[in-house]
Amino acid sequence: MPNAIEKTTVLSDIEKVQGFFLIEDISYVQKVKGPEGVAALQKLVPSLNFNTISAIKKYPLTLELEMLHAMTIVLYGNDSPESWFELGRHDLETCVNSNLGKVILALIGPKYTELIKHGGRILTAFAPFVRYKFLKLSDTECKITIENDPYPIEYYRGSLSAIKDMVKTEATITATDLGNKTHLYHVQAAGTQQKNM
Repeated sequence: MPNAIEKTTVLSDIEKVQGFFLIEDISYVQKVKGPEGVAALQKLVPSLNFNTISAIKKYPLTLELEMLHAMTIVLYGNDSPESWFELGRHDLETCVNSNLGKVILALIGPKYTELIKHGGRILTAFAPFVRYKFLKLSDTECKITIENDPYPIEYYRGSLSAIKDMVKTEATITATDLGNKTHLYHVQAAGTQQKNM
């Protein structure tokens, strides 16, 4: 059976990610799995010398996808949808805790729908290769469409779930693959009123 990364269509090497994310990924594996985990990660990503990564240099998106796939194996033992969900949660937390993420969140405020409505701002800063669309259906329901998405569908569902937990909002998040690297996320708050929704 092909792994999740093989099923994901990669866009092109023109699209780049900051080395900061690769360094953070290695640090997270170090924290959770220790030096043995980092050694296992390096074996799975032999095309990248971990000792020479620059936080400010931009690296091909394909390399980040290779790194994330390797992380699912090292951290969770497989690259199942659940593993990608957890990586999406972790990566959102990394973005939120960065200096830029803190500034963006301070400007947007603690309401869940406002955070995901303006999620495109965060994605533009950290993943400029995706297109983000938000549609508010009611005070407790919305839809987010992410186009040109190279990640497995569960990745951003994990990110949306991390935001929900961060602001302590009860909500159900479902994901639908629309094809052509487009994912639709439907968010429905539990009950009729959510103070942080």
